[in-house]
Amino acid sequence: MKNVQPILQGVLPANYVGVGVITSNREDTPYCLVQIMLETGKLEVLAFRAAGLNDAPRVGNRVLCVSSFDSEVYITMILDAGELPAPPDRLRSTGKVDARIVPQEKSDILAVYNKRNELIFEYDPVKDRSRVLLDCSSFDLQVPRGDIKLSAGGKIQLDSGSITMTASGESSAQKSIFSVGQFRVDVLSSILNIKSSHARFKLDSMVYEGKKLLSRVPEAKIIWGKLEVLTDSLHQKFKTIFTEVEELSQTKAGRMRLLVKRAFRLKADRVNMKADKTVNIDGERINLG
Repeated sequence: MKNVQPILQGVLPANYVGVGVITSNREDTPYCLVQIMLETGKLEVLAFRAAGLNDAPRVGNRVLCVSSFDSEVYITMILDAGELPAPPDRLRSTGKVDARIVPQEKSDILAVYNKRNELIFEYDPVKDRSRVLLDCSSFDLQVPRGDIKLSAGGKIQLDSGSITMTASGESSAQKSIFSVGQFRVDVLSSILNIKSSHARFKLDSMVYEGKKLLSRVPEAKIIWGKLEVLTDSLHQKFKTIFTEVEELSQTKAGRMRLLVKRAFRLKADRVNMKADKTVNIDGERINLG
């Protein structure tokens, strides 16, 4: 790991001969980092590969180490593959970003801190949960030539002061925007399609403004407390229409014309017809009484 500072070199006593484990090895350097067990504990030292060593040691190899009179350590023999030593509980990069193993009551947690010593990521193996925290920073995820896919077995929850999603096409006119703010939701698109087997809208107030409205419903039932329709022109066409009024039905018009192809029947308890001027009745046969 290039960004991790090397562990400080320990010093072995002169003319020491013992077994160590390779913990770090870079091909561009003539030395390796070796962990050696002493009576006082673990010690990591820089060890040079001896000239007679034909095979290059690898991380995890158990090797035979010898120290010279000037405290230089040399690897003289590779014994076996061995096992990797336990990693350190803290890694610190040159940019002052820490990765730490934080002991907990049930299990250790992997935590990453930024240069201000603020927690930005943690993983809890007991809960199998990862958490990213960016309290004092911004988060920018860019995939210029690829896709982003979010999948979850449960729910995906977004919690923010405002959320804006923009889908752009080849031109600036080909753009759809979905924006959610405090007490407001805005949708801007040239085409909006909503398809659902069941939908329910509960609105205290609704305003529709548009140039054209087309509604096709095989069956509909509308219950309104009060309906007021204002229009310049109204054209209605029905195969059959039934109108039932419990109290008063009133029509006020400048002119009124009623055209019936076949029979016209009027039935009432009382009929009053009044004209300020002329009343004309024209028919092939007129029966009164």
